Amino acid sequence: EGVLGKVDYLEHISPKRMLLFHLTEKNMHVIDINMENDVDLTTSEGFQWLRENLMDDAVEFLQANKTYSEDKNLDKFELIKQGAVITKGDLFRFFNDLVN
Repeated sequence: EGVLGKVDYLEHISPKRMLLFHLTEKNMHVIDINMENDVDLTTSEGFQWLRENLMDDAVEFLQANKTYSEDKNLDKFELIKQGAVITKGDLFRFFNDLVN
């Protein structure tokens, strides 16, 4: 259990995609933001462009809920191993309020 049991939010940001995870007791809620242009979300300029152009046709928002496997903490660990970082959930809450 340990540290992973206390993780509620993860983020994985790549140049063209932002995956925001809210890890609840029963499942993972995922907000998936895809860029269909040359904006790089890993730069401060790219992130600023996204904030100013959220409704642009080049920005695609997807949402999903995913149930955990038998080992919830292993699922969290796999996401971290793939590059996700533990956060306080500010970005998730911002985009969740925007799309819901």
